Amino acid sequence: MRSALAFTVVFAAGCATATGTFQPDGFHHNDLPVVVRYHDPSSSRFVGPDWRIDNFMLDEDGKPGEAKSAQGYVENRAIDYLGDGQPYGQRNVYIYDLKLVNRRTDATMWLQEIPLPMHDKDRSLQALLDDLVESISGTGFYTVRVGYDRSKVRAKTFGARIVQSTPGLFSKFTSLDATIEVVNLDQLKVDPSAKAAVGRVVLVRTAYTQAVDSYVSASIVTVLGCESKARDFESTNADFARFLTSVQLGAMPANVDR
Repeated sequence: MRSALAFTVVFAAGCATATGTFQPDGFHHNDLPVVVRYHDPSSSRFVGPDWRIDNFMLDEDGKPGEAKSAQGYVENRAIDYLGDGQPYGQRNVYIYDLKLVNRRTDATMWLQEIPLPMHDKDRSLQALLDDLVESISGTGFYTVRVGYDRSKVRAKTFGARIVQSTPGLFSKFTSLDATIEVVNLDQLKVDPSAKAAVGRVVLVRTAYTQAVDSYVSASIVTVLGCESKARDFESTNADFARFLTSVQLGAMPANVDR
């Protein structure tokens, strides 16, 4: 069980199709005015040489091709878009719009556009952040190999807390920028200062909506985040700050109905 999964899979929703394409200047979302500019267009790098694109297949030159559709990148989900208590529109969805992984430290950073359930569309960003922290905390199970054909199931119990959160604006939209620590509660018994991971998330209340079908649409929250081991967080956060300057959230055209 990796803490990155807890950070990135935030809400029970996701984008319905391969989310974007790569153009000479960077990543462009297929349906929304969302662009991530290359920091170095000549090498198609969003941050620096240590960061590679993870959620798209790469060719021998490191150029992105098709979106990955394996477990961990696509999930089958349904969400209560109508507010009637019933899951609606079950389908396979991509978890990430764009995900980067650090070659040296295994740290991650990502962009997600998250359609919200009907009853969540008016909730505050602070309330959504509280949901994130609650979803990270809990017990996860993993398998340890014992010999060649036997295994034992072990459990790890994690706790998460908000270190700081700051309201602001991101691309003229209301945002909440938070740092979160995750700890292995069992490890704390041995080392009171131990941290399993540290992450930073920026939640953005956009004016975007996404069509679920011809009759139903959902409000969208943009989620930008990074996560790493505690010892690597300072450098990861510095790279993430550069990544944030490359992300542009534009306004939806007035004549587009989503």
